[in-house]
Amino acid sequence: MHGSISLAIIITLSVGLVLFAGNIKLYGNELSQSRESLTLQTVSLERLAQLQTQYNKKAKSYFDVLNNAIPKEEDLINLSRDFQVLATKENITNSFSFTGENPALGDSLGSINFRLDTSGNLDNLFAFAKNLENFRYLTRLDNFTIGRDQEKKSTMSVRGQVFFRSQ
Repeated sequence: MHGSISLAIIITLSVGLVLFAGNIKLYGNELSQSRESLTLQTVSLERLAQLQTQYNKKAKSYFDVLNNAIPKEEDLINLSRDFQVLATKENITNSFSFTGENPALGDSLGSINFRLDTSGNLDNLFAFAKNLENFRYLTRLDNFTIGRDQEKKSTMSVRGQVFFRSQ
């Protein structure tokens, strides 16, 4: 009887050991897969951190350029004087008219609408128009009209917009 009890215990322990060994192998595989997944996620997070660092370094310089080209609305207080400086450089007369404003909403740019009436030598007017293309602010020129006044001086009328950011 002791022999059959011992045999029963040995068989039970053997079956338990086989099942336990199978579970250990299964859990070991799951643990190995989890470790690989964790390693992959860690590498991905490190690469993401590197990309964010590179973006922050490079984007800052681009944002600085954009902030210089796209001023805040209050920075455009001397806009008419800025146009006058360009006109004086080309030896032409200039009259600036404010014709409206579109406010900046959210991430959208706002704009100040203007009209410039100039007169002078035709070559100087063309040089002035060329300088407007390279104006220090982001500008859209919508309409150019060139003609002659009663005194046979060349005239040019320009309509456009200067854009600004909300803040």
